[in-house]
Amino acid sequence: MRKPIASDRFYKGDHEELKEQVESFLSNKKKSNAKIAIVPHAGYIYGGKCMGETYSKLYGDCNTIILIGPNHANKDPTVNLSLQSFLTPLGKINIDLDIATHILSQAKIFGLSAEENEHAHEAEHSIEVQLPFIQTLLPNTKIVPILIGNLSFEEALKLSRIIYYASRNKNIKIIISSDFSHYGEIYDFTPFTENIKENLHNLDLKAIEFILDSESKSFYDYAKENTTICNIAGIVIAIELAKLFSCPKIEKTAFTSSADFSEDYSASVNYCGIIFKPDSQSLGHPSGHSEN
Repeated sequence: MRKPIASDRFYKGDHEELKEQVESFLSNKKKSNAKIAIVPHAGYIYGGKCMGETYSKLYGDCNTIILIGPNHANKDPTVNLSLQSFLTPLGKINIDLDIATHILSQAKIFGLSAEENEHAHEAEHSIEVQLPFIQTLLPNTKIVPILIGNLSFEEALKLSRIIYYASRNKNIKIIISSDFSHYGEIYDFTPFTENIKENLHNLDLKAIEFILDSESKSFYDYAKENTTICNIAGIVIAIELAKLFSCPKIEKTAFTSSADFSEDYSASVNYCGIIFKPDSQSLGHPSGHSEN
């Protein structure tokens, strides 16, 4: 079992305090048919508002959530799955071994550097911080935890198709764990020194436009060249899976910054929540497609 490493760091470590903390961010939840979401992986005092507004619109029936997070410690183009259950202060969350092993076997067949790698997951927080929200909003849901490195655009396309074919007949949702641009000397990113808030927002808003327009290649190229968005390949996967699952309705749920709380834009991170929803004709079908 993978034990928590972000507890008492990114979120409260006490069961009741954590439950209260998460529920405070989910005050606006309502049933939704959203299939895919992009969600921050920040400490809750900074990213919790954006996370809560996004998860509130992801609320709906599902059996499994596929989680795709960045591997901060390894930027190589790798795909690392965990097949162990995860533990948080809210309890244990189990793995959907059927989908996970299918993705793993197909990734190897199609030439991706993919493996079960529990060590890669041990010290990575980008998936763990999503789990208390999932456990609160969608209890008893299984997960498929996937960490990815610096995948090329083509590798991201390949992985999106593998995930689709492994899960198209399942009742699933997909979460991409991503923080947007990181500004400051500590992040080695200071392309401007004046009007930081406005310039940093505009930098990411351009990237967000490409996401909302389903332009995965334009997003990938722009984000790589101009931003420090975390998990760029994961967002490409989200855009492509939205096409495969027939989810043309794309909505920005929130756009915030750590500086909204710290009041320090000289070292700040932007957060954006985005959901992808099917059109009305595809409602009620696990694959996202109508039967017509």
